Amino acid sequence: MTKRKNAVSTIMQSIGTLAIVTLQWWFWGYSLAFAPGGGRFYGSLKYFLFLNLDGNNLLTTAHPNAPTIPNFLFGIYQCMFAGITPALIFGSVAGRLRFRTMCVFVLLWATIVYCPVAHWIWSPDGWGYKLGVLDFAGGIVVHATASFAGLAMAIFMRGRYGYKDYRWRMHRLVKSEDPFYQKAHKAEYWELGHNVPLIIIGTALLWFGWFGFNGGSAVAANGQAIIAFINTHFAACAGAVTWGLLDMILEKGKYVSSIAICSGAVAGMASMTPGAGFVKPPISIIFGISGSLCSYLSTKVIRLVVDDSEDTFSVHGFGGSSGVFLTAIFAAQDIAVDGGGSWIHGGWWNKHFIQLGYQLAGFWAAAGWSFFMTLLICCLLEWIPGLGFRVTAQEEEIGLDLSQHGESAYLNQGDETVEGLGQHEHVVRLIRRLLKKEKRPLNRDRKSEEHNKDWDELLELYKEGTELDPDMDKGHESKEMEDMRGSKGLVKVVESDDETVERTEEEEEEKEVKKRKNRKGKKKRKSVDGLNGENGQNEDEDGSGESQGVHSSEDNV
Repeated sequence: MTKRKNAVSTIMQSIGTLAIVTLQWWFWGYSLAFAPGGGRFYGSLKYFLFLNLDGNNLLTTAHPNAPTIPNFLFGIYQCMFAGITPALIFGSVAGRLRFRTMCVFVLLWATIVYCPVAHWIWSPDGWGYKLGVLDFAGGIVVHATASFAGLAMAIFMRGRYGYKDYRWRMHRLVKSEDPFYQKAHKAEYWELGHNVPLIIIGTALLWFGWFGFNGGSAVAANGQAIIAFINTHFAACAGAVTWGLLDMILEKGKYVSSIAICSGAVAGMASMTPGAGFVKPPISIIFGISGSLCSYLSTKVIRLVVDDSEDTFSVHGFGGSSGVFLTAIFAAQDIAVDGGGSWIHGGWWNKHFIQLGYQLAGFWAAAGWSFFMTLLICCLLEWIPGLGFRVTAQEEEIGLDLSQHGESAYLNQGDETVEGLGQHEHVVRLIRRLLKKEKRPLNRDRKSEEHNKDWDELLELYKEGTELDPDMDKGHESKEMEDMRGSKGLVKVVESDDETVERTEEEEEEKEVKKRKNRKGKKKRKSVDGLNGENGQNEDEDGSGESQGVHSSEDNV
């Protein structure tokens, strides 16, 4: 769902997160989250480096949370939850996050935020577990922490360049004529992804993988796992239909959006996650509809306030929270106990009305901890020299694929900015060299003379690349470069042999209009002079020329 110029970067963020969190989980993460002997807020270091997991026998020693499987298996299974949770965060800030800072952030966030919350809710020693908070597969531990952390990062890093203009244009309050924001006037530029088939394939893979997360959270092949599997599928279907109908009726008219259906399926599964193994299958339809409806409505509000690039907070925050509260109402004791799971009090279904208070306490404790700790980590890393979360305006405009990884996802990147340059290795190298010159974020409203010279240099490098490739569409790409040159009213430096003149964009446009008029006038004068010359020549010639003209005309006939 990102732009094509950020496709590689988005995938690399997920891969890098999984690699870093896996090592962190092996060193101390699993121990801090699930090792016995700790307190109500943190575990101990008993499982440091995955030591002391085997006890007397590697294949028989089990964790109290999973008595039917080895402790090693439970540890690596929980590692997948720990790895996917930080990856969800970066959907909120896609297209503007520096990769090296992200790697440091993931290590700190998994240790300071995820491990404590997992211990609170899932470890037998945690205060939430002892209180009776119900979270079957991560509605609080995964979705609440990731969504509120994504909201905190989106607020801290601010929106993408041009997003504010688009945001207000949605409500027709202002209409900018700034060339830099021309594409922001198109809603699809910000809302839709660059490759819809990949979105559908990704949703299908996620749908299938969710069976493993929710069904596998029973940590046994029993009735509770079957119930969780069925509930997950029913909620996904109900969510997909709900969002699809809302989008078709309220926005698209006669069209059925595939992205809407995919978003609804994810929202439905997120809502079902906390209660997948605690409620009866017919109730899962309510979870799916509620999660999809809450997520859909929240997107219309959140987009006016925060640039949440992929609606992470709306889908996982509101979808997950609706499931947490519905679990307090519909959790059934017989489903958990008869299915082979651990004993629970149940919810309002079993007249255990205090369960709603337990769910509220667990949810808001995790959400608040995640939000404020994320802001603290962001402030800390922003002050460290050499880091900093936000890429510069040039890097964002070129795309994180080229600026952060030196790679592009597609052979023909299209017309978003200058991704076409990715096909010329010599130009890519020169772009990297130019980007290194700019250490501070670019203020699009006031450009310095030095910055204009840098982009003049990049324009010259671009021209060199197009001359080497005659098949390249020079006119189209040059227009894209002109869009990058600056916005209306900004100073543009024009160098001549005699002096350096500074003009505004309006003056440049007036100059171009005058040039075009002069060209047309010259062409007219040339045509008139040519006709006069031919007439004079014909008058000077004798009659033979006339007879030749007659003969030639007869031959043509």
